[in-house]
Amino acid sequence: MAEGPKIHMPARRKARKRALDVLYEADLRDLPPSQVLTSYLDRIEKPHPDHLNYAIGLVEGVAKNLDRIDELMLPGAPRFRAPRAPARPALPRAPPSRAPRAPARPALPRAPPSRAP
Repeated sequence: MAEGPKIHMPARRKARKRALDVLYEADLRDLPPSQVLTSYLDRIEKPHPDHLNYAIGLVEGVAKNLDRIDELMLPGAPRFRAPRAPARPALPRAPPSRAPRAPARPALPRAPPSRAP
């Protein structure tokens, strides 16, 4: 089978993506970024890519300056009163037994079958 096209991603872009992945995971799991970074480094294949040092520096820089980052961001988001604004909106979820079901029929009526001339 043919694979999709390979996308060339420059090293710094890869590093930023990796750093963002680690920071997002840390926020979701409510863990310190340094702890998630250590776990992440253990999971990726060795030898580590060249751009990884830049990603590590980004994560460590955010972890070190997290309080200052919050100070700068919270005035721009006045609706959030918590000390940390959520990374994602909390969406209400229905219990599995009461989850809405798909309608039995399509929402729009089907077009009548076309006749051959």
